[in-house]
Amino acid sequence: VVGVAADADMFMASFVFMTHQAATSLLAAPDTTSFVMVGTDQPEQVQRELTALGLTTLTKAQIETNDLALKGQAYTVALTLMVAVAFGVGTLVIALTIYTAVMDRRRDYGIVKAIGAERGRLVRIIVGQSVVLAAVGLGVGGAFFLASSGLLGRLRPEFAITVSSGGLTRLAIAALGMGLLATIMPARRLAAMDPATAFRGA
Repeated sequence: VVGVAADADMFMASFVFMTHQAATSLLAAPDTTSFVMVGTDQPEQVQRELTALGLTTLTKAQIETNDLALKGQAYTVALTLMVAVAFGVGTLVIALTIYTAVMDRRRDYGIVKAIGAERGRLVRIIVGQSVVLAAVGLGVGGAFFLASSGLLGRLRPEFAITVSSGGLTRLAIAALGMGLLATIMPARRLAAMDPATAFRGA
């Protein structure tokens, strides 16, 4: 090892710098060079000249973009699965909460149906409750996120947590989607409810 660069480590990986001769011996690939880094005050001109010689050239910005894309692919599948599971769990929690509320107040809903309330009105009541519950969950989750990200930033500053406006928009849409999907089961139960339920003391 010929040197250690400050702040060169990344999540779940570290870098070790060694001589070209040591790398050749370790990898058993003599006379092989992957990259040659070139520093210049005229990057565009140097890039044109190197390209004219038949060499593949990449700017610093291109290397950064490619590295981020490569490292992102390693976590995309796992994160997508986690998001899908979280979406499903959130939808089920909301659906069961609303369903329980409907069953607890089925006599009241039976009276409403008995006096002539239309099915659409009852469904709107369920949808409103579900969306409000999803919004409350979103707010509570946001508060926990802010608290935990601040704590993590102080304890582990190497883990940078950023939130974009696009991410917040997608999060709000996901919460709305969970709220709407969660209304399917309670709404069907309410639509099938017999108005006579109110007069049977159930």
